[in-house]
Amino acid sequence: MNNKKTTKRALLSSVMAIVLCLAMLIGTTFAWFTDSASTAVNKIQAGKLDIALEMKNADGSWVPAEGQTLTWKKAAGAPAGEQILWEPGCTYELPQLRVVNKGNLALKYKIQITGIQGDAKLNEVIDWTINDVAINLTEEHLTAGQTGTAFTIKGHMQDTAGNEYQNLTIDGIGITVYATQDTVENDSFNNQYDMNAEYRRAVFNGGSSIVDYNIYAQGYDGAIYADNGAQVTVNADVTAKEDKNYAMAVWADGANTVVNIEGGYFTQEITGTDNQYDMIYASGGAKINISGGTFKLMGGDYKWTLNCKDNSGSVITVTGGTFYKFDPSADRAGQGNEVVVPDGYSVYQRGEWYTVVKGASAVADTQEKLTNAINQNSEVTVKLTKADTYDLPEMSDKEVSIIGTKDTVIDMKNKTNKAKSISFEGVTVNFGANDYCGFQHTGKLTYRDCTITGKQFLYGDEVEFNNCVFEQDIADYNVWTYGAGKVLFKDCTFNCAGKSVLIYNEGSINGQTVEFKNCKFNATAQVAGKAAIEIDSSLLRNGIYTVIIDQATADSVRGFGTGSVSHNSVWNNKKGTKATVIVAGSTVLSAS
Repeated sequence: MNNKKTTKRALLSSVMAIVLCLAMLIGTTFAWFTDSASTAVNKIQAGKLDIALEMKNADGSWVPAEGQTLTWKKAAGAPAGEQILWEPGCTYELPQLRVVNKGNLALKYKIQITGIQGDAKLNEVIDWTINDVAINLTEEHLTAGQTGTAFTIKGHMQDTAGNEYQNLTIDGIGITVYATQDTVENDSFNNQYDMNAEYRRAVFNGGSSIVDYNIYAQGYDGAIYADNGAQVTVNADVTAKEDKNYAMAVWADGANTVVNIEGGYFTQEITGTDNQYDMIYASGGAKINISGGTFKLMGGDYKWTLNCKDNSGSVITVTGGTFYKFDPSADRAGQGNEVVVPDGYSVYQRGEWYTVVKGASAVADTQEKLTNAINQNSEVTVKLTKADTYDLPEMSDKEVSIIGTKDTVIDMKNKTNKAKSISFEGVTVNFGANDYCGFQHTGKLTYRDCTITGKQFLYGDEVEFNNCVFEQDIADYNVWTYGAGKVLFKDCTFNCAGKSVLIYNEGSINGQTVEFKNCKFNATAQVAGKAAIEIDSSLLRNGIYTVIIDQATADSVRGFGTGSVSHNSVWNNKKGTKATVIVAGSTVLSAS
């Protein structure tokens, strides 16, 4: 009994001691034997892939070539202002070029000569070389910071070129460098992680997108690939590269997918054999609409520029564009699919090139045939095959295109006419010397590769001159921009006796934009106070004149006097202040 009581007291004392110890520990900290070790992880730094194209200046220094318009070099001592005209046996070269790796990653690159437009027939008799050997656009490699070997592009017109190549042009040529990462740098395992790196490819999965940048890419699955209801608009040069089968520049897939091709130069680079070429490809019910662009299909055992497939109701509709060795109306279409040149459009053939034009197409070698073709069609393209002088019938509410040669003369001497739209290609248009002669109340007015004599007044909502030569042999203007809304002069040459372009209106228009790109002005004599481009805004009631002049134009003005107000020979705002003038990207006169 006593032993039990003693045991209980001992246990109770032990419990109390433990509780007391715990109470004493409240608010204190424990100390353990511990240790730690750490290290910082180096930051993740992405590499930079940066390619540059440079050209050698006349003084021997290298300057950026991107965004510049390269000009063909003439022989030392050639007369200033001498026009570059190609003829059999001639050879012209561009300034020397080089590629520079400005980034910190190794890269591989391709040099592409893209966008050969205009009269592609002329290209048949021009031999192109790089560093005096046939162009071989093989892949090149540069390590970080490395400069590539300089190269020179030359064109030689074959001695055997005949009269059929006279007065033809090639324009829109571009030099583009495409680059992607190369197998040089190592990751934790090897340097092969980027061995399959592709050049730039565009993939669109639904949504609306615009492609206005050039693409050079693996083409098997489409350099441009659109699906899942994507709505894509393309206006760029596209090259499809492939060493297997099928090199597609554009692939549209899926019932709600639509691709609209509005412009650009489409071609392929194929290195394999036994190839099938589908340049523009629609499947799964997709729609592709082609309203412009140039399409050159190269080589292959089986080839279709346009191809619909899979019995899915896919449709490719062609309302414009130029196709090499191809008739859009006869290209491949599978059962349940269509390649369509719709009613109201026709195919115009020039040599091996086929162009889809709006309205009917006709060939005329007499005045009567020209008149009938225009009178019988609301939309028509007429090719004039005989060197002669032609009058245009009244063309109200018609859309008319006229194609010919320099010896084909359209007589607008001291006349006016009107049309819904009108375009001229390759012909001479004579406007005489009277004021207010031209195409009045016309929507779009386009001149391409034309010679324009006399003095023309502009009235169109939009007017474009591309690679045209203006000739005026008396002391009067080549052109008044007058009643036009927007005017573009691109790659044009103005020859005159001291006065060239007048930007002026008696007040009926609400402002006007006039732009000059890579133009040349040549005066045989000076007229006191007159620059090449004269502006008179004194009677402009509303808005302002906006005049845009690029550096190439500003550097190509010869023989003119100095402006009465501007004191330079390029431009002059002679009366009034309602004009903004921009030269080489800088505002030199502000209307505000």
